[in-house]
Amino acid sequence: MFGIDYFFLYLPEKMKIFIPTFFVTFFISVVMLFGQEQISADQRARTDYFKESGPFSILYTGRIPDVYPNLPFKEPPFLYSYDFIIGNLSYNGRLYENVFLNLNVHKNQLYVSQTEKANQQQIIELDPLLVDFFTFKKEKFIYYNVQEYKAVAPPGYYAYLLEGEFSLLRNTSKTFNEKLDKETQKVVYNFIPKETYILIHNGIPYKLTGKKSLLTLLNKHPKEMRTFIRNARLRFNTSSPEIGDSYLLYVTYYETINK
Repeated sequence: MFGIDYFFLYLPEKMKIFIPTFFVTFFISVVMLFGQEQISADQRARTDYFKESGPFSILYTGRIPDVYPNLPFKEPPFLYSYDFIIGNLSYNGRLYENVFLNLNVHKNQLYVSQTEKANQQQIIELDPLLVDFFTFKKEKFIYYNVQEYKAVAPPGYYAYLLEGEFSLLRNTSKTFNEKLDKETQKVVYNFIPKETYILIHNGIPYKLTGKKSLLTLLNKHPKEMRTFIRNARLRFNTSSPEIGDSYLLYVTYYETINK
């Protein structure tokens, strides 16, 4: 049997030019066809995914956040835990109910997932500038970002403790820390929480730093308010876990007698 080289040797010159061109064209067509099929497959998968998500599809178009190193953190980088919590979200003017949310207070990012126990490929970071508000664990959060007052209240997610003429908000942040345990001689990794409270009145935020800041800002009834602080045993030590409740009781009572 003659080989392809022998056959090609006795072909006319025009045919010699035509056949390689034909094979090249055929090869390119196959590659292009395969590429188009792959693109079509990706498009179908994306369409099916959005179809399954229904009205929630816009929530799953953000970026996938970075993975934390696999270290034995004593405190999670999230506000409560690694598990996602069912809540409601108003995003870009549209309300989404019963979605899985989690707030990363280390990176100041809000995540959405399709399941409670989400893996990394299921977590999407939401654009904070499109977050109107969200609620979970009976608390309402907003993304507060007023550049004019960022020295007082840096941009971030704040929880409403009180919403009204005087709005009281709390921001929780966590900073990464590592130290050597003297007993075990092992490095302990942790996220240290810190809470910041602001009072908003007439659109202006004021940072609360204890009893003195409250008496200065809400100063119309100093005698009554001092009596209330004493009788209600309010605690304004910045290291006290009860300071948030004390702020809330103080502002609520002030609004009552100020009407």
